[in-house]
Amino acid sequence: MLINNAGAAFPKYQQTPDGAERTYAINHHAPFLLVHALLASGVFATDARIINLSTFVEKRGQLDVHDPDVAGTSWKRRFYNQINVYATSKLVSLLAARELARRLPDGMHIYSANPGMVKDTAFSTHAGGLMRLTNPLFRPFALTPDEGVQTPVWLATTAVAPQPNGGFFSKSKADIPSRLARNDDLARIVYDKTAVLLGIEATRK
Repeated sequence: MLINNAGAAFPKYQQTPDGAERTYAINHHAPFLLVHALLASGVFATDARIINLSTFVEKRGQLDVHDPDVAGTSWKRRFYNQINVYATSKLVSLLAARELARRLPDGMHIYSANPGMVKDTAFSTHAGGLMRLTNPLFRPFALTPDEGVQTPVWLATTAVAPQPNGGFFSKSKADIPSRLARNDDLARIVYDKTAVLLGIEATRK
């Protein structure tokens, strides 16, 4: 069982040493690389479950299938927008998980789990601009960390693997993500382009 919980958003454009936008690298590239390294190593059990932390904010994601990273222009340096960058990184992660579910060996499952709006996360800590001003207004309505982990823990531990494989889950049940996140052709494009960009061999069932 693997739960990919790393996530971040930054108020200004930043690059990793290898040239990737930092939010995108942490939220999408890193878990994608880790999952495929573990798949290649053979350490996963035949009934392994992989859970990526997701968010309802993915609905704001913007994609460009002609871009090597399939990201919309809002996350480029010139048009940088913290919320849109975060949303796009989570949308592509959700799409890649949807396609990987189709390619995993029988018995293995991957899920995208929405913990809800949780207090004191890395996202809120690094909030900038309008988000920093409005965060105190929403904080009384946000979940505690113990409440936020309920859905990913349920996905990891419930006796029977939840369905659908590759699905989006909120409040310990299957939920419906955005229209883009349900597009199987787009999921395949995102998965294949990410594999090429990161220089790894795509999983094939």
